[in-house]
Amino acid sequence: LWMYNTSSRIWTLIADYTSVNYGVKGVANITNSPGARTGAGHWYDPSDHSLWMFGGYSSNYISDLWKYSIDDGVWTWMSGDNQVEQPTNYPQKGTSSQSFWPGARWASNITPDRNGNIW
Repeated sequence: LWMYNTSSRIWTLIADYTSVNYGVKGVANITNSPGARTGAGHWYDPSDHSLWMFGGYSSNYISDLWKYSIDDGVWTWMSGDNQVEQPTNYPQKGTSSQSFWPGARWASNITPDRNGNIW
């Protein structure tokens, strides 16, 4: 994870994620790490100054959702599977559950709406 300071025009390495450590779903921990990947969907949430990332590819397709707290400098595994190449579990349309999430994918487009949902 890198940060670019637009005033000084200098890059800073924030963290080197060479391996994955999921930790406990929903629990922030300094040892949590999503690992390196390409093609993850991502967005910024200004309400709590956080970065979000879903899926991607790292030798296999991934279906996990992570939140990075910029203020605290920690990752939290929020949702999704900690196993690679997981297919989508298609529930009945309009049904919500903690056990539902999109299957493994990369290069997805993601945008938040004004209610804090992501699409």
